[in-house]
Amino acid sequence: MEQKEQLYEGKAKKVFATDNHELVIVDYKDDATAFNGLKKGTIKGKGAINNRMTNYLMKVLEGKGVPTHLVEEIDDRKTVVKKVDIIPHHPQQSSRFVLQAPRHSGRQRTEMLHS
Repeated sequence: MEQKEQLYEGKAKKVFATDNHELVIVDYKDDATAFNGLKKGTIKGKGAINNRMTNYLMKVLEGKGVPTHLVEEIDDRKTVVKKVDIIPHHPQQSSRFVLQAPRHSGRQRTEMLHS
């Protein structure tokens, strides 16, 4: 599989097009940030650890019957994955669900808390 132009770069990874329009290559970086990006540095091996951990978790999910985007780990920092549409996350609009057990009831209730 041929790695082509870079499609995206974030704090932790770069995403590259491939010669297959349904697949991309994710390249995990050794870059690290702290304090909301005010402090930046490099942690040698961080990209390889992120790659391995991500792929391990995807395999665990697949083992439980949950489909993932994982295709193949190609080296210590790069993995081929299926293209996906990212669902945007808007913290100001998110809600949290909390399970609570009332003190004098055998039932659980779910409350929605707006953050």
